[in-house]
Amino acid sequence: MVSLQSKLVPILRWRAAGLGMLGRVNEGRMLMRGIHYLSPNFPIACACMFDEHDQNNIMKSPRAAKAFYQGLRRSGAPEG
Repeated sequence: MVSLQSKLVPILRWRAAGLGMLGRVNEGRMLMRGIHYLSPNFPIACACMFDEHDQNNIMKSPRAAKAFYQGLRRSGAPEG
């Protein structure tokens, strides 16, 4: 059975990335600490492996993916 927390982690990652891109780095880093608690072994390198580029889906376009990774970095996500 999948826990509610594990279902929320992807959403929290997008929020952390958004906070990083908005320059709200302290908030993003606080959220990232909570994400690491729920999912300690999921660095940006793993997120890249699961990314499928699809030009018809804005959330999976290369530009959106690049912004997502940049926002995660700003919020303190580990690289690998």
